Amino acid sequence: MKISTRDVRAIGKAIANREAFTTHGAIRGEGGRVGIWDAGRLPAEYVDGFLASEYAIYSYATPIAWFGGGRWTVPDTKYSLTTTRHQATVRGALAAAQVVVWRNLAAEKVSA
Repeated sequence: MKISTRDVRAIGKAIANREAFTTHGAIRGEGGRVGIWDAGRLPAEYVDGFLASEYAIYSYATPIAWFGGGRWTVPDTKYSLTTTRHQATVRGALAAAQVVVWRNLAAEKVSA
């Protein structure tokens, strides 16, 4: 399904239901198996968790959030200005969908 990048509510619904989506920008959500080639510019300390994911949200070719092991992970990694905006959109969408996210490797529970 194609969604406007500005439609945080629709993105949140797709994310909450873990549905595949694309935007008119460079954000997309996909389910299914991922491989190391899908890790983009993700820092090494997050790769194992990402590889175990069931659903991922990407900015361009880099995963910026993923669902796996019964929880969401949204790394606090800094990228370009555009990807930073995408991260904010995804965090807002997760919050709108009332999804709890995990932001660090210590798995400290934080509400989005």
